[in-house]
Amino acid sequence: GWDRYTGYGMVNAYQALLAVAPPLNPPRNLVAESSHRSVSLSWDAPEATTPTNYVVYRNNSQIGTTSNLYYLDSNLTNGTTYSYYVKARYSQGDSEASNTVTATPNSFPPTNLVAVGGDSVVFLNWNAAQGRGEDEEDNSRAMTGYSIYRNGSALTTTTGTSYADNAVTNGVTYSYYVKTVYSNPTGESAASNTAQATPIALNYGIIASGMTATGGQDGCPINVYRKSLHGQSVYTAQELLSAGFFSTAEILQIGFYVDSAPNVALPNFMVRMGHTTASNASAWIPESYLTTVYQTASYQPTAGGWDMLILSVPFEWNGVDNIVVDTAFDKVSEESETGTVLYIDTPSGYRFGRTSTSDMAGTFSGGVVSRNKPALRMGFVGEPPVGPSGPQISVDPGELNFGAVLVGQSSVKQFTITNEGDEELSGSITTPTGYSVSWSGREEQGLSSSRNAQERNSLYFNITPGDQRIYNLSFSPTAAGNYNGEVEIISNDENNSELLITVTGTGVTPPSISLSTNSLSAPTTNGNPLTRRFTITNSGSQSLTFNLVESPELAWFSASPVSGTIAGGGSQQITGTFAPEGITPGNHTGILLVNSNDPVNPQLTVTLNLTVHNTAPSISLPESYEFDLYADQNLIVDFSPYISDPDNQTLTLSSSGNNNIQVDISGHAVTFSSPGGWTGTEQITFQVHDGYTQASDAVDVTVTKIMYAPTALNGLGGDRRVDLFWTAPSSLAGVSDYRIYRDGMFLTETSDTSYIDDTVSNNIEYSYYVTSIYSNPAGESEASNTVFVTPSAIITVVLGDGTANTNNNTACPINTYRRSLHGQSVYTKAELNAAGVYGPSDISALGFYVNTVSPRALPSFIVRMKHTTASNVSSWQSASGMVTVYNNSSYTPTAGGFDMLTLDTPFTWNGEDNIVIDTAFGLISSTSSAGTVRYTNVSNGYRYVPTNSWTSSDQTNVFSGGSTSNYRPNVQLTFTGMPDLPPVITVNPQQLDFGEVLAGGSKVMQFTIANDGEVELSGSMNTPAGYSVALSGRTEQDSGLRSKNGSEIRNTLNFSIPGGENLLYNVTFQPQAANAYNGNLTINSNDEENPVVNIQLVGSGYT
Repeated sequence: GWDRYTGYGMVNAYQALLAVAPPLNPPRNLVAESSHRSVSLSWDAPEATTPTNYVVYRNNSQIGTTSNLYYLDSNLTNGTTYSYYVKARYSQGDSEASNTVTATPNSFPPTNLVAVGGDSVVFLNWNAAQGRGEDEEDNSRAMTGYSIYRNGSALTTTTGTSYADNAVTNGVTYSYYVKTVYSNPTGESAASNTAQATPIALNYGIIASGMTATGGQDGCPINVYRKSLHGQSVYTAQELLSAGFFSTAEILQIGFYVDSAPNVALPNFMVRMGHTTASNASAWIPESYLTTVYQTASYQPTAGGWDMLILSVPFEWNGVDNIVVDTAFDKVSEESETGTVLYIDTPSGYRFGRTSTSDMAGTFSGGVVSRNKPALRMGFVGEPPVGPSGPQISVDPGELNFGAVLVGQSSVKQFTITNEGDEELSGSITTPTGYSVSWSGREEQGLSSSRNAQERNSLYFNITPGDQRIYNLSFSPTAAGNYNGEVEIISNDENNSELLITVTGTGVTPPSISLSTNSLSAPTTNGNPLTRRFTITNSGSQSLTFNLVESPELAWFSASPVSGTIAGGGSQQITGTFAPEGITPGNHTGILLVNSNDPVNPQLTVTLNLTVHNTAPSISLPESYEFDLYADQNLIVDFSPYISDPDNQTLTLSSSGNNNIQVDISGHAVTFSSPGGWTGTEQITFQVHDGYTQASDAVDVTVTKIMYAPTALNGLGGDRRVDLFWTAPSSLAGVSDYRIYRDGMFLTETSDTSYIDDTVSNNIEYSYYVTSIYSNPAGESEASNTVFVTPSAIITVVLGDGTANTNNNTACPINTYRRSLHGQSVYTKAELNAAGVYGPSDISALGFYVNTVSPRALPSFIVRMKHTTASNVSSWQSASGMVTVYNNSSYTPTAGGFDMLTLDTPFTWNGEDNIVIDTAFGLISSTSSAGTVRYTNVSNGYRYVPTNSWTSSDQTNVFSGGSTSNYRPNVQLTFTGMPDLPPVITVNPQQLDFGEVLAGGSKVMQFTIANDGEVELSGSMNTPAGYSVALSGRTEQDSGLRSKNGSEIRNTLNFSIPGGENLLYNVTFQPQAANAYNGNLTINSNDEENPVVNIQLVGSGYT
């Protein structure tokens, strides 16, 4: 049994229990997935047990074993249904079967095959086959790719879901189908649907060809400056015909010239096309006019050329109307200044709407109009028109922009007239005002106005069939202004007898600068800024740019604005600020340089004059200063922030009015001290001098002597001791010791912030407070808070002596192999008594022996206790009567010993019943097979209920179901407030051998009776014949010796021994004859555990 005197115990041999074999749990959650001639099985491990391997059954027959949680059953027959279950194999045998599943292997063909013919190519796309195609855990794949068949014969294999067949001839129709290729085992599926396509040679035409790229913020079909964009451009019938399109063209490809690609793919990119009579994109073409010809879930343009898209729906141009090309994409993941295309500059060239908040494809209103008409390339088929008849004129370009040209100077640009007909082309060219035309490389001909005026002229031309001629158009402005108009070309082309070239240009004069003044002056003092202004005027027609620079750079002057642009004929006012700060009084000068793009006067100067007048210094002190003799000893203040001089002169400090406080000045640092320990408030005046004038201010200086008491005094009662601890004052300056008072009387002094009072008795309440002791000067603070402490006996016992530890996936109070776990164990009264614990008494702390901890903290960890008559947890101990003694929102155990938890509510054991310890924790974020404790084998020692693997619910208040285990956790309990121990008798020695004693003589031997309890031990003792007993130091008569008629002596003696004491007794052997005198001295007492103790007496008399 337990050694009840020391409080530690051992399990007796008769208490050892046989371990119960763990349950043979089956695998869980078996699932099956079919594929070509194979079935893939997978399952979850059994709950709370670890088998050696698994046995797989098909149609009730074993087909294999594995140590994995998966199995591939191959070489099956497609179309046949099979059933499966799995058993877990343990060293003790096989488990019950798992759930049964069925599966039907089959092969799966690709779907939705589409074939599109291109120029010497056929493009194929299809949907992937269903079934097992991903990597399996055993590194096998059932589906490896696709076989492509052309005209019934195998063409090639591929792992993707698209293919481009380049080995085709334009004009020939081909048919295709695709099969899925399987491995493990090998084979092919049935064929997909059949698709036909006819490749055909395409003609290509470029419309709106330009050499300029849009900007990063400019709207275009692929720009992502905003997340979604929808736009339109109109391409005229004339542009299509000029680009070589046939009047019966069927458009199969379309593409923009991508200068730079967007940094993200464009989702749900679509192209819509339609016929229109509109000549530009000044207004939206309605959605009802459009047909979707191309759409893709994700489009990533390719930069550096024409990115051609194959239309899913060819567009047939009617040869008469203009064409609108409409593009849109949904919101991209992020917006940026990327995605640009080449364009030509033309009025209302591109209409678009864009936003980052919604998809724009369905919005046909609002937006903006741009001149950036995207360059477009289209591939088409059709019959070419009949060759031209008669002269046919072509002019390129259709507009010329000369920009700004200085009056009196000229700018030249070229245009070309081509005769694409079969007869001579003739006509005339007439220019607007400010422009003149000539044949490139030859003098002007047919000038119809003055050569000097350069206003306008006319020029005649004759061009043979198939030839072309380049002309120079000169812009020569005679005055500032806009010169916009049209060059008129009249010819004998019956279809285009009049063509116009739009021309724009501006005559300008250069910028010309002038200033309203060439000097600025300001008289002021430091710290008082003054402003002065002057004006810059531009008398030219071009913009004047300027910037202002100080020479040299000046700390006391600034101008605003320092740079800018002034329109022709405009002006700009400049504000100059003179702001001296710490400048030496006197005159100061500088130069302000005015730089500009005036070709005649690129730099002008403005003289700057500053006069600074002298000012007095200033001092502005706080209302008061304060320092403490203990905490500070002195006070050092930097007066620099409180004194100033606008003239930046050297300042000196002095003081007056101090009678008790000592003032020391070093530069601008002032030191206050109280050498004699004086306390109080004194007003001191300080003066500041700049060498010419002075200023003064007064400040109240207070000296204190504050003694701080200790705070947060706390006391803990132990077994005949009180542990005191407190918090030192916030300032320790001057503190030398602490003085401790008990029950209002001085107890001791210490320099520490804790003290153990071991001169107390249990179950008596004591009061304590502490003061701070100061030195230099000496003093004692006020008292701290008072605490009341009652010392009492504290006993710590361990229930359970097993040395084995639970497994990582075995349920115990701290194991996290499931997301929530609730369990309980019973600890008996007999175990507690054997450990030396009696009731009623309070359990103030408990803890389990933690071997390893989980990386997951245990949320809402709770400990509940109650009394019970049950000796184990073969059935749940209900929630009725449970007392929550500990609750922690997040508990992380500490490994390596008993992790003791101080109970929020101590549990009072009644001393009669057994006790239940019930623990639980809420849902953790994820499971971890970790968290183990030391246990002792006890039948039905631990009952528990965890979350299952397919649901997640808090098990804290579930008192049903679950499982039992023989692994009862070892627990350590701390008891306080225990009653006095009952009397405990100890007799030593328990045998006295007197040997031989002469008859009629006597011999004395001694023994001791000790009371190891705390309650008084009482009783009586009886001697056999020939013996008598007496308390050592007493006579036999005092001890009730009795004898009758010469018979052998014997007696009875009563005794009473206080707790913790012992008495020494004399046993006298007086033989009356030559006989053996053997017997027992019998001691009867009130020790309930040991009421009768015998001392064996051995002796003999001789004569």
